Amino acid sequence: MKTIFACDQIKMTIGDRVILNGISFQINEGDCIGIVGDNGAGKTTLMKMITKELVPDAGRVIWHWKDIRIGYLRQSVEQELENWDQLSGGERTKKRLIQIWESSPQLLLLDEPTNHLDQAGVQWLIRELNRFQGTIMLISHDRYFLDQVVNRIIEIKRGESEGYRGNYSQYREEKNRRWESLSHQYREEEKERMKIEREIRQLRTWSAKGHRDSTKKDGLKEKYRTRAKKKDKRVKAQIYRLEKLKGQGLKKPVEEQKISFEFAAEARGGKRIIEARDVTKRFGEKIIFKKSSFTILSGERIGLIGPNGCGKTTLIRSLLGEFDLDEGKLHLSPSAKAAVLHQDVLDLEEEKTVLGFFDSHDRERRGKLQTLLTNMGFSKTMMNQKLGSLSLGERTRLKVAEMIVKENNLLILDEPTNHLDLHSREMLEKTLMIYTGTLIVVSHDRYFLEKLCEKLLVFEDGKIQKIEMNYREYLARTEKNVVREGCETEESLRIENQIAEVLSRLSLAKPESEEYRAMDEAFQKLLRKKRESI
Repeated sequence: MKTIFACDQIKMTIGDRVILNGISFQINEGDCIGIVGDNGAGKTTLMKMITKELVPDAGRVIWHWKDIRIGYLRQSVEQELENWDQLSGGERTKKRLIQIWESSPQLLLLDEPTNHLDQAGVQWLIRELNRFQGTIMLISHDRYFLDQVVNRIIEIKRGESEGYRGNYSQYREEKNRRWESLSHQYREEEKERMKIEREIRQLRTWSAKGHRDSTKKDGLKEKYRTRAKKKDKRVKAQIYRLEKLKGQGLKKPVEEQKISFEFAAEARGGKRIIEARDVTKRFGEKIIFKKSSFTILSGERIGLIGPNGCGKTTLIRSLLGEFDLDEGKLHLSPSAKAAVLHQDVLDLEEEKTVLGFFDSHDRERRGKLQTLLTNMGFSKTMMNQKLGSLSLGERTRLKVAEMIVKENNLLILDEPTNHLDLHSREMLEKTLMIYTGTLIVVSHDRYFLEKLCEKLLVFEDGKIQKIEMNYREYLARTEKNVVREGCETEESLRIENQIAEVLSRLSLAKPESEEYRAMDEAFQKLLRKKRESI
């Protein structure tokens, strides 16, 4: 198998922080590589070095294919499509991806390609990547997407890289197996080290006794002196063994930080906590949803699903009284104590500190807060850090901490995994699985929905319908519809992209030229094709 490029001992420091510290790996023809790691681990930095946007402090990227065609999707598509203000984030991502495919790349570099894509968009992208005949390197926090697409994982952690064969789930299994194996080896080495140290202490005791006895006047001085010298030699030999073990032995395997979320909430009940009767919401002439009725009971775990712009966030804001409905009634039980995590985590007072965010002056409560924040990944040095300097992921975790300190029986989470790295997502899942209150979740993270939500509110064709099945069961039932929708969207976007390219070439050609007539004919054909696809 041909090697396309290799990273050789890549090092990068930003300020006084070492981002990458000797990263080495190679990418072969036909690979589909997933780059994973915590937020700030250096994944995007590494990709920018591969595209030559950044130069490493040390090491190099060695290209074996000299004139390879590269398609690169940056994490922030908006920067590349400033004139497409009328498009949603998902539409911009799709447009840019189709532009990349039109250039017939041999190597795809994709930085968070599922950002802004709804479920149908993710399925479309999975199909396209699985059909792609070239080589792919991608960064993603979407576990379902990684499972469906990649055949290798490269993890970046504490500045170093480690490779794994298989998809994301296989990587997690192998990572756990390696950790268990290393931990076992480390424990065995620790036992051996302690045994040697005990032997050294015992030999030194015997040696000291031998030297003391050699000074006695009983005619056995030489015998005791000889024994003492032998013990001294054995001590030196054991010290050598100990130093060798310390120098060549394993370092203690670092366990993943346990980010602990602990909620206090009332036990599950069965009473109605939310009831919607014939609810309708419009913005101008556009109907968001209409004549929809449903009931959510206390303790239910509901996932809200539907395409971007279907009204999921609008329903949440209506429930919270931020929007007035045009028709119908949306009732929230007076016993409901709701906490909401919005998509936007930028609405923090930036001059406040992490601890100051909670306005707690009680010493005991402040101590509990510090323990909670430590468990959630905030170091002691971060406690007095200003909120304006926090990353988006850190802001999200801080808002979750705020929800934890209050005894809420209704949690409404609008894209809670946005900005969270994979490890933080998994720890949040584990805690929400034991939460006993009512849970309402909007998320594009399929794994997150599948693990947490027992029932669904489905937004489709302007209606909201409660479905008494989990997300996996629902997708199995509607798989054909999702595939068809993805194919139609793909064809429509391809036509639009081709029209844009033809118009661009028309604007440069002279009206009397042969090229202009050919482009005009192509433009008319594309218009007819577009009308037929509607």
